[in-house]
Formats: sequence, structure tokens, C-alpha cells
Amino acid sequence: MTERIIEHPLRTIKLLYNEQMAETPADVALVKRYIELHDAFLALRKQYAKLRYEYLELTDEMVAVLAALEEIELGIDALVQEGDVLLTKVKRGDVIADLMNRMQDYTDVIQAFHADTLMPFVDAITVLSTPWNAFLEAEYAFDEFFGIYAMEVEGPFYTNAAEHSLDLNRYYDDMEELKDECDKQPNINDAQDVIDGHDNIVDRVNKAYAKWKKTQEEITLFFADDSMLDCAISTACAKNELPKADRPLYLIDPNDKRVSSFVANYGLMADKANKSLVLNVPLDVVQEGQVMMIQEIVMVMQHYPKMLEKMLYSLSLQFTTEYGSVLEDNDWKGVEQYVRWIHGFYTLPAVYFFLADHDARSYFLMGDLVFDGKVKIDSDNLVKVEGEALDTLANRVFIIGYFFMLYCHNTGFDPTPHIQRMLDEMRLPITIESIREEFEDSIAKGIELQARPFKK
Repeated sequence: MTERIIEHPLRTIKLLYNEQMAETPADVALVKRYIELHDAFLALRKQYAKLRYEYLELTDEMVAVLAALEEIELGIDALVQEGDVLLTKVKRGDVIADLMNRMQDYTDVIQAFHADTLMPFVDAITVLSTPWNAFLEAEYAFDEFFGIYAMEVEGPFYTNAAEHSLDLNRYYDDMEELKDECDKQPNINDAQDVIDGHDNIVDRVNKAYAKWKKTQEEITLFFADDSMLDCAISTACAKNELPKADRPLYLIDPNDKRVSSFVANYGLMADKANKSLVLNVPLDVVQEGQVMMIQEIVMVMQHYPKMLEKMLYSLSLQFTTEYGSVLEDNDWKGVEQYVRWIHGFYTLPAVYFFLADHDARSYFLMGDLVFDGKVKIDSDNLVKVEGEALDTLANRVFIIGYFFMLYCHNTGFDPTPHIQRMLDEMRLPITIESIREEFEDSIAKGIELQARPFKK
């Protein structure tokens, strides 16, 4: 017998050959495939080693996130437990209002944890998820490759063992050593420990946030005028209990979590004492043209028709600088970036009827026309609209009225007087009858609405 040693980067392969027999093509083919098997597993091990290093680099960060989460959980539990007592036993508005204010202060702490501590760690794990899934696919592919090798190469070789120069006993022993090497791989599970740690953190965060949200909703309902938060039609649609002809044309599906989260996020508007909603708008939101948050409030209010009615002409915009100070009206009114930002709401025409400020509604309608030079401003600072610009404005007014009818369809709220108010203010040759005719024609044809986010 002659020993042949192959120094492979994974391990040393030691085989024996019977020098009395000629080496067959099958002998050569098996060893070639056997080396390819080693190559494949070495590549898999290197792939894992790189990933393992990157995951273990996040261990310290994971420990820090866990420590911060434990603090957040303690804070949430303390306030939630206090809320349970106050809402079920004490039931005094002044102390519950005090709790609400303290919860609002602690919300800032939660948001800071979420943005500054949790999300960087979650994002880092998310970045690694693609190469990790690629590794799992490669691991599965290697198992398949091993199975094919055993069936198509090794099996026939054993069947015709007497014909081969390669000693099968030594080959068997060497294969067992390779299998032992492969079996070590699943035992190196440090990376999986980090992944499991991430999943545990996310699960704990979701449970803590759910408790927080539930208490916020209960506090909201304590102060709320119950009828303001009625969403019976939406609930019936979510359960598929209404025929299609009786359903509103919802922009957001009744089962969307934004609908169920509305009470926790904005339910305090249902308090009889609250007559308006002041929205703080940071400078970066204006600069980036982000209008979706405010549009979402309007879309969700379709599901709460009493709230819809209450909040007409009640959304006030308050702009803040990068340093957090509030701009006076004169600092943003007539300023192009703010005017164009407000005009961006036009992608959801119904927003017009919720803006409290008359100037804001004007910017909504024709802010772009002013800064595109399509309308004239006279010496009294009045806008003069003529020709093509007048046609554009008239078309927008028509669309806003038409869309608002669609928006209110089957909600139980009649938009007619508010559309007429807009027409009276604009004094354009548009009648409520012409808008209603277009609306009724669309309903007869079976129009559907759907909101889709887009970026300018």
C-alpha cells in the first residue's frame, strides 16, 4: 500500500492506494470530488467566521441596549401600574391629568431610548440579516452537495470497490474525520446567540410599548367625549359586516394599525376642552418635504366621523427652528420653503378643510403658482389670478370639493356646507351642483380610493 497525503487548507487528507492495481478514472473522479467537498466546506466556514466576527462585535452594544431597556421597562411599569390604580379606583381628573403630563415627559425618554439606543443596534442587526440569510442558504446548499456526493459518487464507488486502487477502509476513516469537522460547525453558535438576543430585545420592547399604549388609550378615553371616538362603521367594515355599497371609500384600510393607534396618538382631541390641534413642524421636515404625517391624521379621521367634524379648520401649524424655538407668523408666512411645503398637502385634497389658518389654505391652493411666477401680486399684497393660472386654480378648487365628497361618502358626515363655504370664499364660476354631479357619476361607476406614499 502507498500513502498519499493531500495538504488541504481545511485539513490534511490521508489516503491509501493499492500499488498492485492501476488507478482507475473512478478513483481520480472520487478524489477530485472529495477535494471539492473540502473546498465547499472551507468556503462555508470562512463565510461564517466573517459573520461571527461581525455579530460578536455587537455584543457590547447588545449588553448596553439591554441595560437601557431594563431602565425603560421599570419606568413604564411604574407609570402603568399607577395608571391602573388611578383609572380604576381614584378616578379623579386632576391626578389623572398629572399622570398624563408625567407620561408625556417620559415619552420623551422612551423616544430617546428608541432613536439613540435601540434603533442603531436593530439597524446593525438588520444590515447583517442579508449576509446571514445568504450563509444559511449556503449551508443548506452544502448539505445538498454532500448528499449528492454520497449518492452519485461515493455510493457507486463502494458498490464496485474491488475494481479500485483506492483503499476504502482508509477513505472511510478519512471521511469520518471530515464529518467530525463538519459537525463542529453547528456548535459554534455565538452569532446565533446575538441574533436570539436581538429577537428577545425586540419582543420585550414590543410588550413594553403595548402596555404603554394601552394606558395612554385608557387615559384618553377617561377625558374623551365618547361619541367623538365612535368608529362603528369602520369596525363593521373591518369585520366585513357591511355591503360594499354602504362602505365609505377609506384611504386607509380599517384593519390598518394606524387606525387602531389613533386613540393613543391623537385621542386627546376628543376631550371637550380641546378645540384645536397644534402640530409642531421641525425645520428638517419642511426641508425634506415630508407631509405624510399630517396627511395620515386626516386619512385616519375618515374612520372617526365625529372627530372628523370636530377637527374641521382646527389643525394649526407651528414651525420650529433647528434649535427648537418657535417661528412667529411673520417669519414663515410668505416664505417660499414653507409655502411650497404647505402646498405639498394638495396630494391629499381633503387636508384643505382641516387647516385652521386662512393663509395656509391659500398656500395649499396656489402657493406654487405664486413662486412659479404664474400669478401677480399687486401693491396691496393681493394675488391677481388670470388666464391659465385661473384655470388651474378653478380646477384645483373643483377637485378639492369633489374629493371631499368622496372622502366623506358613507361616513355619515355631510360635506356640502363646507364645500359651499370654500366656493363662496373663492368666488369662482363653480357650483356645488356640478361637483355633486361628478361625484355621483363616479360613485355610480364604482370608484375606489387608495393612498400611496410617494417622494417628490
